[in-house]
Amino acid sequence: MKAELGEILTIQVTRTPEMAARAVADAEENVWRFSDVIDNPKFTKENLPKFSAFFDRIVETEGAVVDPAKDVWKRPRPHLYSDLVKPIVPLSKSGSYPSGHTTLGTLMGIVLSNMVPEKRPVIMARAWEYGHNRVVGGIHYATDIEAGRIAGTVIAETIMTHDDYKSEYEGAKAELRAALGL
Repeated sequence: MKAELGEILTIQVTRTPEMAARAVADAEENVWRFSDVIDNPKFTKENLPKFSAFFDRIVETEGAVVDPAKDVWKRPRPHLYSDLVKPIVPLSKSGSYPSGHTTLGTLMGIVLSNMVPEKRPVIMARAWEYGHNRVVGGIHYATDIEAGRIAGTVIAETIMTHDDYKSEYEGAKAELRAALGL
């Protein structure tokens, strides 16, 4: 924890205003944070109702899986471990490990990149940044992020074995690809 705390404190004094702004913006937990890499004006909640409803369900699924794990580990957030840490993102009362934001970002990235494989590299790079921004924001340790990436990957693989998710996924994917002209 001391080494990870050192990483957080180093980032805290070296992060640029742009890094800080992205970390604050990424405190939102929704798929629309990927709009910068999808780069299409039709990638909006209003244009994609099936897609939006599907990803709302993805958000709920992440919480149902990760919240109980946080209760088991009860790892204190960095600012609770050290007064030197000054988070720039909203504080949370849940445990630090694993990172729910990172779990969700990874889960959304995998599902979205399966829908738009033409953009897989940039989508997954964005998913990784989304998770890392929790360290930039001063609210998570690096191992919280790694555990979140693992959890997001496992959840993505698991949900796609469920028929109800498969059905909703196909409808959401078709709607997205049509809107994006793919």
